[in-house]
Amino acid sequence: EDQHKPAEEKGALPPPVVPEKEMKKMRKKAAKAAKREKRESNKLSLKPCVICNRDQDLLIRCQVDSSLEWKMVCGKCWREVSGGVV
Repeated sequence: EDQHKPAEEKGALPPPVVPEKEMKKMRKKAAKAAKREKRESNKLSLKPCVICNRDQDLLIRCQVDSSLEWKMVCGKCWREVSGGVV
């Protein structure tokens, strides 16, 4: 018989009322945490620059020597091999 009573009658506390401003703040924090987690998981997709061999998440495909083969270089190395041409 006790199972069919609402939670308030059983002695349980009702859920706390959270103001809309606080709810918005909590949703924003949750969204940022999700973005951060996604960014952290993307670290697995880092690839090495063919010139400096550092792992980067953004590489530029360009021809860096007379072989005319396409290579993937990071932004720092790209500035050097492009001769300043953007």
